[in-house]
Amino acid sequence: MDEAVSRFPNDAELRVLATIRKEQTAMSREELEASLEALGRAVEIDPEYADGWCAKAVVLGELDRGDDELGALDQCLRVAPGALDCMEIRSGALRRLGRCEEAAADARRWISWEPDQPAAYIELARSLTSRGASRDAIEEALALRWKHTPTEDRASTRLCDVARLAIWMGDFEGALRTADALERQTAGMATSEPHLCAALARVEALVELGRGTQAATVAAQAWHRGEAWVNDDPYLHFEYRKTFLLGVEVEHGTMTPDRWREAGDLWERANLPRSDPFERWVFRWGPAIGTRIRGAEALLSDPRLEAGPPAAFFNHAGNASLRDAYEGHIQLDAGDPAKAAPLLERATRSCQAFEYGATHVHARLWLGMAKEKLGDIPAACEAYRSVLERWGATRPPSVTAQDAERHSRALHCAR
Repeated sequence: MDEAVSRFPNDAELRVLATIRKEQTAMSREELEASLEALGRAVEIDPEYADGWCAKAVVLGELDRGDDELGALDQCLRVAPGALDCMEIRSGALRRLGRCEEAAADARRWISWEPDQPAAYIELARSLTSRGASRDAIEEALALRWKHTPTEDRASTRLCDVARLAIWMGDFEGALRTADALERQTAGMATSEPHLCAALARVEALVELGRGTQAATVAAQAWHRGEAWVNDDPYLHFEYRKTFLLGVEVEHGTMTPDRWREAGDLWERANLPRSDPFERWVFRWGPAIGTRIRGAEALLSDPRLEAGPPAAFFNHAGNASLRDAYEGHIQLDAGDPAKAAPLLERATRSCQAFEYGATHVHARLWLGMAKEKLGDIPAACEAYRSVLERWGATRPPSVTAQDAERHSRALHCAR
């Protein structure tokens, strides 16, 4: 493809196709910068080429240049107002940047153009969830999503959404019931998404209910069953979520630290072709950091310590939120709250509370702990307060909320 670009340097479409082909694997920062230059030339050749602006936006997002990414997407929508890809990517970028109200407005505009598009309604539900909308509003957006979801996927989609919302709302018993129903509904399905949705909801709920050993047993079963499931997700969010299962096992004593390290090695090798070293490191270590696996040990294998250009990554909205939360958790446990705090602030600002509700709340607790160690007591109290506002009234009580309550009382935070 590069040879074709050299032969026809003024062909904008060839430049875009060459970049899209490269984006199928993670690229180094140098490769991304080279692609950005090529795409810049493509839209100079043809400023009305929507795919060129879209591809440029994707690369800018991977380089974490959010404002420039939005500018490229605006150009895409200027030349092609109905460009579905650009609208979806723009919504994800806004969520990654924590601009939830704008993301909700974009989702409504998308719905006005594509009223039968279920992806537009889940974008609206994500944004509404993260900006603190009422449960009625979120459920209305979800109901419209289900209405427009293909019949064969409707039941499993609905149950997965209901389980996720229950976790965010602190209805852990309800999440368990819904996860059980989802597992029955999807028995015999080969794809990993519905099974992992059920397993993650079940494990997250059991952990918050203080039933850690049971959670670890469920996690182990899901991990082993997952060897038979097919994962066709190019952004790997479900593959990255799987390591949470291993983290629960090691933290609750059903897996030894040595066995956890062996399982992590196998997981990394299995994902070598589709991921970069930094993401593998974050998603391997972040969920397991705690009493049995320490942040200091994790830092020793940080790939950024190696010589050479820093690795690039797929900067998808969901992955970015989890990545920041887990790296912040590692840095906090390793004794560096100054590095942890900005990562956790970005994680808690992101509009990704719907799919990753438990981690979003955990990041608030970790942020409070980081701010407390830095001596910023008002900010620590605010972070703990946000945990208690979300899960403080749950019955049975939430383990995370109880932790936040202990810290809050020790600091004499106002309620």
